[in-house]
Amino acid sequence: MPHNNHQFSVVYGFRCLGPVQGFCMQRVYATTVRWTRAWRFTTKSSYKSPWGNLPVANIAGYGSYYLKVMAGPTRKWLFTLEGDHQWINEEQYARKHQ
Repeated sequence: MPHNNHQFSVVYGFRCLGPVQGFCMQRVYATTVRWTRAWRFTTKSSYKSPWGNLPVANIAGYGSYYLKVMAGPTRKWLFTLEGDHQWINEEQYARKHQ
């Protein structure tokens, strides 16, 4: 099993907005090992993850939101930004998308 990026479980509850066929995707992966999974969620879906990086996305034209709840003895967010995606926080990107 991959290394924990946090010391608690995370429960996600999903709601898809827009057309009823809408859905969102969640990728669960760890940067410390070669392991990745992806799931498709629709409205009122839920998922519990005991570890990992957990980005969520949906296709253009469909909206979504999720509620993220943590549980466990130590509830501390350990956010990181991977080097491959660092450009999103650069000033040049911010100016381009004002």
